[in-house]
Amino acid sequence: MPVIKSTLFILWLTFCQSVLALSQAELVPPKAAFTLSAQALNAEQLELNWQIADGFMVYRNNLRIHSKTDAVELGKPLFPVGTIKQDELLGTVEHYHHQLKVTVPYTNQARLSQMHVFVQYQACSEQGVCYPPQKQTLPVSLPLPVIKAASDPLSSLVKSFSGFKTNANSELLPPDQAFQFFASVKNANTLHVNWVIADAYYLYREKVQLALLGADGVELGAYQIPHGTPKVDEAFGQVEIFHNELAFDIPLVRSNKTPFFD
Repeated sequence: MPVIKSTLFILWLTFCQSVLALSQAELVPPKAAFTLSAQALNAEQLELNWQIADGFMVYRNNLRIHSKTDAVELGKPLFPVGTIKQDELLGTVEHYHHQLKVTVPYTNQARLSQMHVFVQYQACSEQGVCYPPQKQTLPVSLPLPVIKAASDPLSSLVKSFSGFKTNANSELLPPDQAFQFFASVKNANTLHVNWVIADAYYLYREKVQLALLGADGVELGAYQIPHGTPKVDEAFGQVEIFHNELAFDIPLVRSNKTPFFD
């Protein structure tokens, strides 16, 4: 219920600020403990990256991300799996040490070259001394979406892959949510493909296949899928799997020399 959540958050802030006043000497400035950056991975995804100093942590609870640019809309952030602990005030919470990378889908219908993203998060030291909520507004340069020409290989790209869910107790996500697939054109001779993999799911390296069907004068060249984490699977034996993300480039072989870009 909103009232209960608000009360808990106020109690949490009061507790943190009290501890902060008692232990001011133990804290370093926030900019020394946490470095946050933002970049556009492609024309559909942002990445927020926290570098977290030793002895400190960032909480997933109460982490807020939204666009400060009206023409750019953000989708649901995709978080990696963090460390779970029991907090005296907040109950079960999830936090991150050393580094946190969060992928955020976005749409740029107005074809802007820059946006601003607002981020608010709670951070503490491992000794239990907490900072006030950290708030930052970051500029992000955006790549322009590719205008697809008639010979665009993306229109002929097909994919095949298999994945698995590790937690059978929760509801199964649809495949396009559990394994979000994106493809973009880096240049006339290179495609970039990536899967964003939801928490508690993983993707099999051996089951990934890509092909162009009916593409006029364009073929996929030989591509190398990065190596994943080794695993002995009950169904497939010795395999490699990916958590969070799989991304790589694919060369294009063109017999048709017509320029690709408009």
